[in-house]
Amino acid sequence: MINKVHFLVIVCAGIFLATSVQAQKLESVGFKAGVYTSTTFLFKESGGYISITDAWGGVAHIFSTVGFGKYFAVLPSAGVFKQFGENPKLFFTDENGNLINTETASLKLNTLSISLPIQLRYPIQKFTPYGMFGPKWDYILEQGNFWVTDNQSNYRRDVWGLVYGAGVGYQMQPRISIFVEWLQNYDLTPQQELGIEPTKFGEFRDVTNAFTVGITYRIAKNDVVMAQ
Repeated sequence: MINKVHFLVIVCAGIFLATSVQAQKLESVGFKAGVYTSTTFLFKESGGYISITDAWGGVAHIFSTVGFGKYFAVLPSAGVFKQFGENPKLFFTDENGNLINTETASLKLNTLSISLPIQLRYPIQKFTPYGMFGPKWDYILEQGNFWVTDNQSNYRRDVWGLVYGAGVGYQMQPRISIFVEWLQNYDLTPQQELGIEPTKFGEFRDVTNAFTVGITYRIAKNDVVMAQ
């Protein structure tokens, strides 16, 4: 039986092959790496507190650029998010925003991420500013338990959401470009599917900001200059 994971892989592979082979749409392949910060919001349904935890780590992705003219492209991408540093802290506040308690969570994340953003770009000589927006899927490889600090609880989950961001590329050589980029991941998977007790929280959302630098190698042989 094909589950959501296999379905997404098939869709990404199909889009990549169909668009790159037909009319030679594959423009470039690339690699990017950087750091990320992740903020998890846990909103209690009725009154009480809001708890927020921050984490940081490293991110690395490989991707391809499938172009549809000068200003439009699709960027199939796959990579990992690896959490570093100490376990994050939970900050409990009341409805007025006053801090009432802190707690160290036994939360560690290693995540596989696949995304399929649409890129809108505007080449200006050797520079190409761009924005992007599209669906993403994360597979949690390891995660601790929020509330049990002396017992690591590992489990695997998939998380659906959106990815969006912006960046600017610079063409160093005819086939080599570099770029800097900001991306934000916004999770849409309900907390019940993540194993979080629905009676304890009314809403669960994770927002991840990634800041990366990268390099691309241009495969297409036309004369249109694209820095990313």
